[in-house]
Amino acid sequence: IVMKRLALAVTKYRPFLLYCVRSMAQSTSSDGSDRQTFPHFATDAIHVGQEPEQWNSYAVVPVISLSTTFKQDGPAQLHAGFEYSRSGNPTRNVFEKCIAACEGGKHGLATSSGLAATLLLTHLLKAGDHVVSVNDVYGGTNRYFTHVASKFNVQTSFVDCTNLDTFRLHQNSTFKHHLSTALTWTHS
Repeated sequence: IVMKRLALAVTKYRPFLLYCVRSMAQSTSSDGSDRQTFPHFATDAIHVGQEPEQWNSYAVVPVISLSTTFKQDGPAQLHAGFEYSRSGNPTRNVFEKCIAACEGGKHGLATSSGLAATLLLTHLLKAGDHVVSVNDVYGGTNRYFTHVASKFNVQTSFVDCTNLDTFRLHQNSTFKHHLSTALTWTHS
């Protein structure tokens, strides 16, 4: 009798149980943390990284930190999480968590400019690596690849990526010259 009642209850309340199981599955994010995840992009964009519990004040809307320097006990001593805003601040942390969630990533990293992001990514390369870049790339990126990255023996080829045949020809040429293409640079 108990099994029949359980079967009836499961059948009758199946949609609710599925909702509960999905909700429980979503309560832990893909990176294994206990961060709440939401079923829709817009909800993530509005809520992730903005949990009130992270603030002493429990503010529902995160504060915008304009501080450039944070109090420290002394030079090279422990601090409360931040030293200078160029190395991190509460506002940037909220933004990085939100972007990571929206992109389905474990972590996000914000820079002060596109060129700072270019520098950051290029510094992940090693001497002898090769970059394939769109030929109509932003001027500052073109100059960085041409005049700075080249000094560190990172070679860049600028290719017309609007023509797939040209791009394929370049790929074959790169392979024949034994270049190690470590990065393909595109933008919109």
